[in-house]
Amino acid sequence: MTGKKASGVAAPELPPGIYPNSFYRISVKAIIRNNQGEMLAIKEGNHELLWELPGGGLDHGEAPLEGLKRELREELGITQPFSATLASITSNYFPRRDYWKLFITYNVTILGDYKLQLGEANAMIWLPVAEYNAIGHPVEPKVAENWHKKIVISGSLRFTERMIAEQYRLESEGNLVIGCTYMPPGLKKEEISAEEWALFDEIHQRKIDLADAIFVVNVGGYIGDSTRSEIAYAKSQNKEILYLEAPK
Repeated sequence: MTGKKASGVAAPELPPGIYPNSFYRISVKAIIRNNQGEMLAIKEGNHELLWELPGGGLDHGEAPLEGLKRELREELGITQPFSATLASITSNYFPRRDYWKLFITYNVTILGDYKLQLGEANAMIWLPVAEYNAIGHPVEPKVAENWHKKIVISGSLRFTERMIAEQYRLESEGNLVIGCTYMPPGLKKEEISAEEWALFDEIHQRKIDLADAIFVVNVGGYIGDSTRSEIAYAKSQNKEILYLEAPK
């Protein structure tokens, strides 16, 4: 076997059989849920195939989220931006083809209204998670039935009591809520140094990185500069933005 040339340079000779033992096919998958908690499943090609998660194999050199974006567009006509948090990484061996396949699965929230339109997928269905898992797909990862949307609270510290109340409400609805850095009783804002504020801002951005959405506590429509910065960062990371009051 001879090596292929790239940029005029001959690739080194490879020992026989190296590909079956080292080749990994990487596939990206999306868990998309509706308001009833059901998840989207599709079929491609043969209708006798099992229902599976939307997504597919990465192209050479393609980043996982870029590949997922392409697959959702090709299979279901989804062109809207979406937020994605890692759900699982699993691998399976395919003996008939003698290679391993790595599955990177994300919890996906489509931002804004969207309409599903069959493309490369020729069938789709919304299934309860337990029903999907009961299919016993030989290679697709199982989906967590007790999934909770991760939401970060954002807002002015003048609304601390309301933020705590909203955190309680959101968690009672089954969400996993990441709170602000609340000031302890007796501590005044002027006692916090500029370096500490900068640290808190950095930490809040890392919280947003972990979340599916942020919930802005904008009592009376008020949004301060720090909260505006958090909203801008969340948008730049394609996070869902939720508000206590509709922004004006």
